Parts: sequence; C-alpha cells; structure tokens
Amino acid sequence: WHRLPGRNGLRGVRTRYSDDLLWLPYVTAEYVKQTGDSSLLHLKIPYLEGEPLRDDEHERYFEPQVSRERGTLYEHCLRAITRAQRFGAHELPLIGGGDWNDGFNRVGIQGRGESVWLAQFMALTLDEMRPVCLLMQDAESERQLAQLAENLRGAVDRNAWDGRWYRRAFYDDGAPMGSSGAAACEIDSLPQSFSVLSGMPDKERRNLALDSAVERLVDREHGLIRLFTPPFTELDRAPGYVAAYPAGIRENGGQYTHAAVWLCMALLREGRVDEGYSLLKLLNPAEKCAQDTEAKRYVREPYALAGDVSTAQGMEGRGGWSLYTGAAGWYYRTVVEELLGLGGSCTNDGGCGCAAGRSNSNRTFPPAGMDTARRSRSTEP
Repeated sequence: WHRLPGRNGLRGVRTRYSDDLLWLPYVTAEYVKQTGDSSLLHLKIPYLEGEPLRDDEHERYFEPQVSRERGTLYEHCLRAITRAQRFGAHELPLIGGGDWNDGFNRVGIQGRGESVWLAQFMALTLDEMRPVCLLMQDAESERQLAQLAENLRGAVDRNAWDGRWYRRAFYDDGAPMGSSGAAACEIDSLPQSFSVLSGMPDKERRNLALDSAVERLVDREHGLIRLFTPPFTELDRAPGYVAAYPAGIRENGGQYTHAAVWLCMALLREGRVDEGYSLLKLLNPAEKCAQDTEAKRYVREPYALAGDVSTAQGMEGRGGWSLYTGAAGWYYRTVVEELLGLGGSCTNDGGCGCAAGRSNSNRTFPPAGMDTARRSRSTEP
C-alpha cells in the first residue's frame, strides 16, 4: 500500500496472491514469542473495504475505504487465516495469482492450481498462532488451528512426495511442478527447506529432501544455491512471468537469497550443523570478496547481501540486486538464533533446536571450520 498526499491517500493493488494473507499472523505470532509483549493483540484496528475482484480480474490498483468496523489485531489475524483456507483437489491451498514466488502467476490462473510450499507455510503459521490463541484464552481457535495444521502436513505427505523430495505445486490441470524428470523446475528448494521449518512428521523424508536440495541446488564452485533447477525456457510450460527472465537470472533458476538462507536454516534446525554453517559461509559476501578471483566474479559489495546471484551461462556467481534488506534479515536471524542460539526462545538444552543448544546434547558445536580463534582476539593483549 502507498501513502500518497491528500486526505484519501491510501492506495494499493488488490491481487490474488495467496501467501499475503498469512504473513500478518506469522509476524504477529513471532513478535509475541520473541518479545513477550502481547498487548498489541488487543489493539483495535479498522478494516479496509473495497469491491472484490471480478472473475476475469487478476489484480486491481484502487483506493480502498476505511471501514467503520474495527477488530483487534488478534481478530485480524484469525480472519486472514480463515480467508486463506481455500483448497484444491490435492487438499492443498490454492496458489491463486502466485505465492512467495510472485513469478508463478499462471500456475493457478484458472483458479485450481495448488501450492505445496503454501501448505507448509500455512501449517507453520498455524503452529505459531496456537500459543497466541491460548494467551487470548481462545481454546476453540487453538484446537481448530492444530487440527488444520495436522491436516495440511498430511495432505503434503500424501499428495506431494515425489520419491526423494517434495513437489513445488500443481497446475490448474493437476500436473505437478517439481517432479523427477521434469524439463524445468525438477526440484525447488522451498518445499525441501519448509519440510523442516513446518515440522513435517517423517524424519527420513525430511532428510532425503535436504539431501536432494544440497546435491542438486548447491554450486560450490561458483558460491551459490539455486532456487530451483533446471530454469524455465520458452520451450517449457509457462508458469508465469518467472519464465520472462533469462535462464539462471533471479527467480528463474538463479540464487534467490531469501530461499537460500531458508535452506541453511533448515539444515541447522534438522541438526546438520556443519552443512548449515558451510552454506552460510558460502552465501556470505565477505567470504566471496576475500579472494580476488571470486570478488571479480561477484562484483558486489562485501558488506551487503545481494538479493540474487546469477547461474546463467558465462555469468555464474555474479551478484544481482544489492543491499537486499529482506535477505539480510533472514541471514541475521539464522546466524543469531539457529546457529548461535541467542534468540529469546533458546532453552540452551537442545530442546529449542538451535545449534548452540544442541552442543549441550553431544552435538558438534562449534561447526567444523568455524574460526574460534577469531572470536577470542578481543581478549588478547
């Protein structure tokens, strides 16, 4: 939404993107968990009003009206979750005009395409919201969210397991995206990472999915982690505007750093600490610029994360959009909370799942290769 000059300066785009609805409850629950401050849950906020999209519309730039109806932030979160509960033939959420990957805007253009990743992210969000429900003394909502999260994980395991990894989505006609042997997007990193982050119940499948992602998506020679592989070309089925990017650029099979960091987070949370730490180093721009050859290939700053890194032929390892604060935020949280165990919810006994906590459970920490001497230099004379 854009705040423009004038009394009625609030304008924005109404779309059919499906993941937007879940970020409000996810962020709200994370804030309460990390800070212990639940006061904002009672904050009264007006809703916005506007005409729904017509059947033949995919988006509309418009000026909404501020409703006279108000609800607490908690009520806004529950309404958003309810609105997100639109499911398809595989019992997975409809992808709508796209999900986290905005470029998949034609996967469900006819209203029937489904997103595997969105099912996992929804399950994660519901789990995050359950303690919030209990804080609000809303046991019935907590029960409903718990059941829905269990149903979503079950649907993913029944309908989206491809043998060695999880599929990414289903097109309107039911054809899978992210399936073995596919000419494009044979494997996508997101469902593999979120199999861990969403708490998929089958440990063997989670680790097979991570194995496949590391084996097929990590390019150590050029210092990058692909979003998916192979990229789409003009010869493949068009999933949306992602295919308008050249092969290996940005979301079309390049590294998209948000997703790359999520893979690191998943490895750390699954207890694969050395792998997670190694990939965090791989993504670190300071590491890329430590050697002259790599720095000339990367051509970006050593002190800021690039949002994407090219895998295009002849441009492998070249940084794209720089100073990408979103990717930097996820990287920071992964290092501080998952690797070092400094988050507010760390129990330091292995129960929280961070690498530092697992060190007290006879796991390897620090990870192999971590320069522990560097950390102690401040105490040297």
